[in-house]
Amino acid sequence: MTRYVSNARDLRLDQHVKLFLLVANTLFDASIAAWDAKYVYDYVRPITVIRALGDIRITAWRPRSLPAVLASSSPEAARAAYGLVPVPARIAEIPAAETEPTSK
Repeated sequence: MTRYVSNARDLRLDQHVKLFLLVANTLFDASIAAWDAKYVYDYVRPITVIRALGDIRITAWRPRSLPAVLASSSPEAARAAYGLVPVPARIAEIPAAETEPTSK
């Protein structure tokens, strides 16, 4: 993005260098601030706390899941052998330990 701005504004070499130095220093300062906040507040990620609840059942988003046996056999064979069927994505009551974040 910085290069795009530099090219779009047709900057001279000295202006180009100053722009990149300014952007690099800004990113460096932002990283320092982020790590400082992480150190000061030292909070756990919400997903970690939820999974630590273990077998307590919670209402949460359940992504589409397929039984592992379907990877190597037909759905009919899986149902017959293990009684497992694919679960569509939906809001459901699931054990907290099985909770997954909505985006990875």
